[in-house]
Amino acid sequence: LNTILRCMAHYNLFDNLQLSGDDSNTVDSKKRISTGSKSLPNGKKKVIGVNSWGQPNQANSETNTYSSDIGFQVRMHLPIIYESFNDVPNDRIALVVKGLEECYDISHVAWFDLKEKIRDAWKRYKSYLNTTLIVGNSPGDVKASPAPEFVPREDWVKFIDYCNSEKFLAKSKRNKKNRAKLIAPCTLGRTSMPITRHKLAEERGVTDEEIGRVEVYIPAHTKKDKTIQCPDVIAELQNTMRNDPKSIRTGPNDAIAQRKGGTRGMGAGMSISLVEKVGHIVNENEELLSNNNELKFATEKLRKDLDALTKYVGNIPVISPTDNLPSQQATSSSQREQKKHQHIDKECRLVGCPWRIVAHGVIVGVDPTHMCHSVALGDDFYKVAIHDIVDGNALLFRPNSNIKRLLDVGIRSFVAWPKSMITF
Repeated sequence: LNTILRCMAHYNLFDNLQLSGDDSNTVDSKKRISTGSKSLPNGKKKVIGVNSWGQPNQANSETNTYSSDIGFQVRMHLPIIYESFNDVPNDRIALVVKGLEECYDISHVAWFDLKEKIRDAWKRYKSYLNTTLIVGNSPGDVKASPAPEFVPREDWVKFIDYCNSEKFLAKSKRNKKNRAKLIAPCTLGRTSMPITRHKLAEERGVTDEEIGRVEVYIPAHTKKDKTIQCPDVIAELQNTMRNDPKSIRTGPNDAIAQRKGGTRGMGAGMSISLVEKVGHIVNENEELLSNNNELKFATEKLRKDLDALTKYVGNIPVISPTDNLPSQQATSSSQREQKKHQHIDKECRLVGCPWRIVAHGVIVGVDPTHMCHSVALGDDFYKVAIHDIVDGNALLFRPNSNIKRLLDVGIRSFVAWPKSMITF
C-alpha cells in the first residue's frame, strides 16, 4: 500500500506554495506553527531507526523532527473539511509521504505506523484550530478573520460551520464525558510504546523483542512521582508474571491480553489482523536479529575476559593436528575419547557472559554427533541436563525461536553449552 501511495503522487505542491504572509487568506507569520525541516545537502536523508515491526523506536533528534515534520506535511496537504480520516483522498495522503521522503529515509518504516501518525496529526490539528480559533468566538467573526496557513478560505468556512453544528457539539460532549471516565490514562506523553520498549531493552542489555508487553504497560501507566494509575491491574499482572514467568513474553495469550490476539502495549496502529498476517515473518526476523546480537555479545565478552576464563576454567588440552604418524593419530584419538568419557555423568557448573555461574547440571552427552534441540553438538559443546538455575535471564549460546534464555529451558531439561564455559 505504501508503494501504491507513492505512485499516486503525480505532482508536487511545493512548487506552487506561497510561504510569505502577504496572502490575505493566511494568518500573520508570527502566529504560524513551526515549519518543516529542510533537505540535507548532497541528497542525504535522515535515517529513522525502527524495530522488527517497522515502528520508530529511537529517542533521538531524527525521530523528534520526524514527528514534527509529519504534522507540518499534514497541515500543508490534508484538507480539514472531512469528518473522518477515512474520507481523506489517498492522493493527498501520498503527498504527505512524498514530502517526508524529501528529508527522511522511511523505507523501513511500516505503513501502518506512518498512517496512524498521519491520522493523529490530522486530528490534533483540527482540534487545535477548533479550540484556539473557534470555541468561544462568534462564527461570523471567525469567518471574517484570515484563514490558517495552507487552508483554502472555502474549506475554512465549511470547517467553522461543522464545528458549530449540533452533531459536532453533541459528539464533543460525549467525548469529554468518556475521557472523564478514563481511570488509567497513558502517562508516556509523546513518548511512544516502541521507544519505551527500546529504552528498557538498552537498560537491560537485551533486544527489543525480549521486552514483553507487560514490561512496557507498567511504566506506561505510572506517573513520574511513581504513582500507579491502575494499581489493581498492575498487581494482577505482576502476580501473573511471578506464577508464570513465560507469560511476560509477547504473545496472543500473554499476561496483558484481555482477549486472544489483543495488542495493548505494542504501539499505535497495531491490530489483531496485522499480528496474524505478518507475525510469523516478524518472529523469524526477531530470531535472526537476536541470534546475531547474542553471538556478537558473546564473542566480545569472550575476547575481553579471556584471561579470567583461563584462570577459572583451567588448562584445556590441545591436540596438535600436525601429527602424521598413524600410531600417533590413534593415540591422540584415544586420548580425546578418554577425556570426553571422563566427563559423562559428572556434576558441572555452567558459566555465562559476563563471567558468572548461571546454572548447575550433569553432563549427559559428549559425542559431537549427538543432537540437542535438533542441532548436532559439534566439537565444542557438551549436552547438559539442568537441575538448578541460578540466573534464569542468562542468554543461551544456541537459542532458537522458542528458547532464548535459561528460563525458557527450565529445570530437568537439556541444553547445549560450550565446553570452555563449563567448570567442575
